[in-house]
Amino acid sequence: MRNLLLAFTAVTLCGCSQIEDQRAIEAVKGELLNHYLSDPKSAVFSDMRAVRFPDHEEIYVCGRVNAKNAFGGYIGKRRLVGSANPHTNLTTAVINDRNTISREAFEEIYSSACKGADA
Repeated sequence: MRNLLLAFTAVTLCGCSQIEDQRAIEAVKGELLNHYLSDPKSAVFSDMRAVRFPDHEEIYVCGRVNAKNAFGGYIGKRRLVGSANPHTNLTTAVINDRNTISREAFEEIYSSACKGADA
């Protein structure tokens, strides 16, 4: 019985982590849809993944987004990075375009949060 309880607890904890990761991804998507994209309905997200660091409460999110610009044409897949804190519900996100953040600043944020992600 004790082994069953330990197994259930391990599965439950693992599930919570995956749920928090998925919520972080959805929160970052929402931040981009609400604040950065000209045509949110056209957004296509890809390569989305959550990244955790042992000494941070935030869950970092890395991925790509393709959406239409103000002229109705797709911009091409742009890298994105964001963070979500499951304890405070604070979410931030930036996309790799020169309108929201300088290229140098984005590269610094992306490389520190998305280690090992495709460039």
